[in-house]
Amino acid sequence: MRVFIAVNIPDDTKDRIYSFIEILKKKESEGIKYVAKENLHLTLKFLGEIDKDNLELINESLSNIDLNQGNRK
Repeated sequence: MRVFIAVNIPDDTKDRIYSFIEILKKKESEGIKYVAKENLHLTLKFLGEIDKDNLELINESLSNIDLNQGNRK
């Protein structure tokens, strides 16, 4: 399966981004595939084709990341 590491975007930010996408859709955009608003995200790293065993290892590794590390005082 094709796998990537991504973070969610707040709904209000998705709304603003999608407003811009709607403008782009009205322009010449042949060959461009737009995603649905609910699927918008920020991709940090595209990993490519990953088998199930490696996916479990990746999930385990990512679960150990402290997302609040940069917010410590």
